[in-house]
Amino acid sequence: MGICKKCGRKGVFLLIGRDGLCGNCRKTDRDTETTIRKIGRQIERLDKERDLVLSAPDLTPQEVDGHIRSYHYKDVNVWVNWQYGGVYGKSCASIGMRRGDLVELVPHRRKDDPEQVSVRWNGVEIANMKTGRMRGMVQQWYAAKLPVRCVVSAVGGEQKLLLEFAFYGRPKFENKQKSAQSKINFDLLERIEKCNGHFVSFDVETTGFDRDNDRIVEISAVRFINWIPTDTFTTLICAEREISAAAFSVNGIKREALIGAPNEKEAMNAFACFIGHDAIEGNLLMVAHNAPFDKSFVENALQRNGIFAELQCADTLQMSRSVLPDLGKYTLSVVAGFLHIEQQQAHRAANDALVCGEIFVKLAQTLLDRKAVSRRQKKDLSPLEKELCDWICNTLQNAGCETEHLSFNVSTYLSVNCWHLVFRLKPRAKKPYILIPIDLPLPPEFETASATKSEGENLKRMFFTSAQDLSVLSDWIIEQYASISVQTSHYWRMGNPYRREIQSIQEGQYRPHICKK
Repeated sequence: MGICKKCGRKGVFLLIGRDGLCGNCRKTDRDTETTIRKIGRQIERLDKERDLVLSAPDLTPQEVDGHIRSYHYKDVNVWVNWQYGGVYGKSCASIGMRRGDLVELVPHRRKDDPEQVSVRWNGVEIANMKTGRMRGMVQQWYAAKLPVRCVVSAVGGEQKLLLEFAFYGRPKFENKQKSAQSKINFDLLERIEKCNGHFVSFDVETTGFDRDNDRIVEISAVRFINWIPTDTFTTLICAEREISAAAFSVNGIKREALIGAPNEKEAMNAFACFIGHDAIEGNLLMVAHNAPFDKSFVENALQRNGIFAELQCADTLQMSRSVLPDLGKYTLSVVAGFLHIEQQQAHRAANDALVCGEIFVKLAQTLLDRKAVSRRQKKDLSPLEKELCDWICNTLQNAGCETEHLSFNVSTYLSVNCWHLVFRLKPRAKKPYILIPIDLPLPPEFETASATKSEGENLKRMFFTSAQDLSVLSDWIIEQYASISVQTSHYWRMGNPYRREIQSIQEGQYRPHICKK
């Protein structure tokens, strides 16, 4: 009695070949092998077409309508959906499409896909763009009424099409409302200053979005020294997972492209050698766009291969939201376009890592410049404000108070702080005054008035003309400061996170040299 090795069917009259398979299983295997060979030939043909496209002269001009070509992509792969336009089942070549033909891009919104871009040839809709980054750029340029040229660069296979994109000029992002400068993240500033322009930017492409079950299929890193890219690492990884449709729509990496690539252990060991022990131990800054996602995948992959890492990461996504609050969208392409950073290839790890690093350089420089401006503004005191700061500091030091954490916040009010608020003055008012408790006794020669509701119902204003007028309040000032100073010193000795918070508050405020003992 014959038994098929594959399906397990049994039968006296079942025909089993030398390979131990029944006729149905043998036919299925032949069909599968034929399909694989067909796909292989299509991939090989597409690769040859792409190589030809990259080596051929550009089809798009350098200038259109007075705008210089700012971004250029020659090998964008579009999967044609032939259910559109009444040409179902026909190939690109069969309907007369040729290299050099203009293709129209039509952005339009749908409920299921608000950023859809339709691809039309001779008025017929032949495809919908799947590459999120590219269609996002198309939407931006069309919204800014800037020219975009799309040309057929190669026709390959029944459902494959290579397009050449050219974007001209750069869209300007208009602020719909007055932009207030975002609050400076002093913890991030401290890491930026500490790295001194030496960091590693990195990016990963994955089989999906689950950090525990999915795997990395491509990883790249770029080393920056003195804010300049100096060395690059990139590799594909032969992952033991199928690439999900959602991941493929983002990175365009096929399973076949990973054949012959290093396995995860080899790739992650090479990556660890590239970034070095300082990065593995958290002593060298790593930079990524949406860093929690990339960091979690990298740390999991390293841990699976015996390398336990605690990467210290800066996230350019969060940085751009803070530094560019009115941008609206914060994808890598949008931020890069706004900062005039050129992208060479859509959504691949090597280019993304480089672009991410260049974005970090520009955002870091912006934050450092803001800090310098903030410091200059804090030091730009009026003569009376400077006199008050000097007098208060000397009074506290002469009374034996610890002034290590004394700082002054100069804005509408002059706030005297020791991490927490001690008291407030308003030297820039028409009649300068200090806010004190309503029941605090004063000599009769001092003029007072009720404080506003926002200043505090239990406070009153005492008017003065010079710092010496505050001498009558010396005991009260020393008492108020001493009680808060003791509490601040206690939390300082407890270390982080309190110490880091105290430092960040002091960093953003005025601390004259006389406050340093």
